[in-house]
Amino acid sequence: RISYDPTVLNQDGWTTVKSESPQGSSGGAFLIGNRVIWEGVGAIVIAYVNDDEIGDMWKAMWLDDQNTFDLESDELNGAIKEWEKKQKREEKKALLKRMVKPLSGGLIGKGQGTAIKPTKLTSSRRFSASTTFTVDGIEHG
Repeated sequence: RISYDPTVLNQDGWTTVKSESPQGSSGGAFLIGNRVIWEGVGAIVIAYVNDDEIGDMWKAMWLDDQNTFDLESDELNGAIKEWEKKQKREEKKALLKRMVKPLSGGLIGKGQGTAIKPTKLTSSRRFSASTTFTVDGIEHG
């Protein structure tokens, strides 16, 4: 039995379908599909169950090896925050890559205005060959 098979999870009482709105104070099945970082590795929430003794529990799966693990509410909140921090770092890094260095050195900062490199229309050789393709008698199309 594979621990991430939806049929197996459903038989064991887990909910594998994301709800349309948060349930209760913890969010319940609404958090299915959220990306998280647990033990330094990226994962995704795949199931939810409410246990009378333990409380809310989520099953997540590591993206690299597809092994599953369980998270309690406070653990899940911390793992979601780690994912959000990682996303912010990556966005900041991408923004710094797009900033232009002036001739005098250093980056142009917010105080002086931000200069961003213009994006290329296409960088693919596959499509660049057909950009100037014309057929006599057909002007547009």
